[in-house]
Amino acid sequence: MKLEDMLTLAVMLGIVASIAFFSQEIHKIIKKIFAIRGMPLFLPLALASIMVYEFQPLAVTLLHLLSNYLLQFYHLIITILPSSAYADSLALIIVLTLVSIIPVLILQWYAYRKTQKAYPHPYLLSTLIWIISVLLLIS
Repeated sequence: MKLEDMLTLAVMLGIVASIAFFSQEIHKIIKKIFAIRGMPLFLPLALASIMVYEFQPLAVTLLHLLSNYLLQFYHLIITILPSSAYADSLALIIVLTLVSIIPVLILQWYAYRKTQKAYPHPYLLSTLIWIISVLLLIS
């Protein structure tokens, strides 16, 4: 191992050990931060924006791959449907419906299986997936 790698490992180990040692204090600080009005909405958005900014090439690549998969699924549905004037529109409706509903159904099934309670926000999640899918299919 190089000295540089060993130093990185030692620093990471120190950070993780201090987080584990002061976990109650860190938990109290996080609770105080999230008690501020509007922070449960703003902080995740800010962190997600920072992550996208820092990992922009990876984010662009993932969005491009997702767009390609959606287009491939769209073309598969078009080939399955009989040829008509409305095949494109019908295929788009089928793709958007399946892509937005199936993951939410799987999440609801998994949440109910683990906690015996339904997922609390299925409509919001389905709407967000639908909007992202529309934007990816349009671009």
